[in-house]
Amino acid sequence: MDLDLEFFMLLSYMKSRKEKLILMSGLTGSGKTTILNKIHTKGVLTEILTPGFSVEMLRHPYTSIAAFDVGDENMINFIVQSTTSS
Repeated sequence: MDLDLEFFMLLSYMKSRKEKLILMSGLTGSGKTTILNKIHTKGVLTEILTPGFSVEMLRHPYTSIAAFDVGDENMINFIVQSTTSS
């Protein structure tokens, strides 16, 4: 199944709420930015490593999504530690 079709099927399922936040995290070079660019720009741009993190707003008739693409492994560790420590 096409990635775009799967994404918009997911959006249709989530249409009960208007705004979503998605945190994309993973190993360096695993394709997080490529997936985000594929959905947002309808294609893959020149691939570069994401410095730190990037935020993209994706708009659809049913919902708006703020996608946080965390590319730096040190940033991922910081986020995990700051959200799990009490």
